[in-house]
Amino acid sequence: MTSANPLVPSPASPHVPAKAPCAEPWFCIVEDRPTAEIGIKLLVASLRERCPGARSVLFHACPSPGLTRWLSHHPDVRLEVRRLPGGGTADVKPHALLAMFELGCTDAIWIDTDMVMAGDPRPWFASLGPNELGISQEIRSAAHQGTAGRTMAWGMEVARSWPYTLNTCITRVVPAHAALLREWARLLEDPRYTMSLARPLQKRPFHAMFDLDVLNAMLGSREWADVPVHVFPAGEFVVHSGGAGSYSLGERLRGMFKPSPPIFHALAMKPWVLLDPAAGNRGAYWYARSLLQEISPFVAEARRHRAVLDDPCPWLDTRSIPGVILRGMGFGHFALRGLPVAALAALASVLGIKRK
Repeated sequence: MTSANPLVPSPASPHVPAKAPCAEPWFCIVEDRPTAEIGIKLLVASLRERCPGARSVLFHACPSPGLTRWLSHHPDVRLEVRRLPGGGTADVKPHALLAMFELGCTDAIWIDTDMVMAGDPRPWFASLGPNELGISQEIRSAAHQGTAGRTMAWGMEVARSWPYTLNTCITRVVPAHAALLREWARLLEDPRYTMSLARPLQKRPFHAMFDLDVLNAMLGSREWADVPVHVFPAGEFVVHSGGAGSYSLGERLRGMFKPSPPIFHALAMKPWVLLDPAAGNRGAYWYARSLLQEISPFVAEARRHRAVLDDPCPWLDTRSIPGVILRGMGFGHFALRGLPVAALAALASVLGIKRK
């Protein structure tokens, strides 16, 4: 097995032409769930403010009249009313990115609908090579870190490996990656994967839990080792927030002396669900998750866009006493909000205490 520096592109090869068209990237957004339309609005509103002039394509099988009306005031978003293969699940990603190429896009960026822009990420993408695949780093506290185990579990030969897992929540591709995307889509229909999805999450094999596991396996394999890959670091490019250790203590401490990352990600249960006053009190676990979202940088950034959402968003008004205290201790800094919780999570990890 040979190893590769995951932050250094691999040389070009037949899979990757020497040159590819370069153009302003388009953001690819897919959302079919009626309950998640607020996520679309937040993402679009933040793109408009933080990334002026950026173009987006939204694939939606059945947008509500309210969403369609709201989008009519955002000419930078192209609404494609159609259901893609894998629609309604994360498995839609390769299909959506291939559809972007069909629409004439030569530089496509998939972005999840539970994200908001806290800055302009386009300079990060502009630094990539013309045929370089860009992808986010997974949270450091996730189990089964690394790509080699996934590659081997899929029966592929390991040619390179990353010590951490890659998260497809943000994925930049160009037409040179079309063959990779088609194979990714094919493997997402493989019985080894589809049968895994039929099981409860806790009983799925680590290499076939989500769409990202399949792409991790592929990118580390001999067949796709010629695809240059750049990994955007968690905590610097994107803040994954929502779990006690999702935005780690180390990332927060480093963030104290750096500019805000351009993207905030509401990982796990969504704040508009957890913080909805109509949801009521559903026990200790629900309360803990609600608190983590209440103090998250995602919710703080979301409040900036409330006036343009055409939605009352009562969940943005959620205030608990611990939440008020923890937010106050952050002094308005993205890395300090919830720092004591991250410190407790880090201590628990050192002591071997399992978090739920």
